[in-house]
Amino acid sequence: MSSSVNVARSERDGHLRQRSICYSYQMRFFLMRSSETRPSLVVDTCAQINDGEIARFREELFNLGCANGLLFDPERCMILRESYSSLSADSIVVTDSGISTTDVLSAIGQPTASLEGRVERWLEILAMNWDSALPAEPAMAAPFLADIVPAASGSEVRALAAEAV
Repeated sequence: MSSSVNVARSERDGHLRQRSICYSYQMRFFLMRSSETRPSLVVDTCAQINDGEIARFREELFNLGCANGLLFDPERCMILRESYSSLSADSIVVTDSGISTTDVLSAIGQPTASLEGRVERWLEILAMNWDSALPAEPAMAAPFLADIVPAASGSEVRALAAEAV
């Protein structure tokens, strides 16, 4: 599924605005604190993570000024973060790419629910009570502790559904 919705920061006032560009996420989530004008975490779901999806997502994180991202497909989850190694989207790096989506979302159960519904519920739990959202296995929870948990903790989850083109 493609989307004709993109969100960009207004040059004038810093607030998020929609603009029309074609992208392929299925559902996008912004995690934002009430006092902030930009997301602390952006999460996309897609049909299949591939090099094109990663490049698209890195560019969008950079354009939004967001240092943390999660990219989910039905099989795996990737963690992306800003490394501050350059002044371009190249500085956003994949820090973990082999995490099973099933393992990440195991704390919420509901294996028959849609990926988007499961991710949204998991993000809500992560924002309110992060330690109950992470996998019980310490090695699987560890990649989320440095950047994702601080970005999500205390944030509001806002969903943006993709529109078919």
